[in-house]
Amino acid sequence: TSATYYVLINNNGCTAIDSVVVGLANDQTNVANTSICFGDTAQLIITNLNPFDPLTYDWSPNNQIISGDGTNTILVSPTSNTTFYVTATSGAGCVITDTIDVSIDSLTTLNINVFADSTSIYSGESTQLHVTPSGYSYAWLPNGIENSNAQNPTVSPTATTTYTVVITSANGCKLIGHVTITVYEIKCGEPDIYLPNAFTPNGDGENDVLMIRGEGIENLTLKVYDR
Repeated sequence: TSATYYVLINNNGCTAIDSVVVGLANDQTNVANTSICFGDTAQLIITNLNPFDPLTYDWSPNNQIISGDGTNTILVSPTSNTTFYVTATSGAGCVITDTIDVSIDSLTTLNINVFADSTSIYSGESTQLHVTPSGYSYAWLPNGIENSNAQNPTVSPTATTTYTVVITSANGCKLIGHVTITVYEIKCGEPDIYLPNAFTPNGDGENDVLMIRGEGIENLTLKVYDR
């Protein structure tokens, strides 16, 4: 650590006091590790804590440096976790070596898969949305989705809707995907509801039962009259 030294001068009763601060070179700089999204750039900075003692800088590895080598700030864009080394030299010849670790968030390199249990439903029905990869934060759009921050929410659109999901990592990297749910209105007639106009209950196994067929039928009352 730094230390302050004092000197007292006495000349026939006249005194004067002065001081000098002596700092260790190892305490003169400051650096910090960082994380970036894959494909992004980062500025790496070494700070000189003693501006009265200028430093010169040399960074490595050289093949990972975009610009700034020889200064206190370099621009880098590594594609994998990388340790950068910087050597700072003072005017007195003191040498300080620091390292900065740059970790790469790989979220944006992953394949996103967005799908639904059913991408075609009738009005009033529901379907569950799904997305991978797992283990991140999720936000589904548009607004109005119950549990919109769940990985696999259930939706009940009243009209054809495209849903968007934004996946976010702890470092703020984002991955976006979409899925469209087509909503059909049920028509009270063909082709959604079909009622045969004849049947032959003669026990031959063909058309013995009068049956209404259709989509979305929950309750049915059928009355047959003998004309």
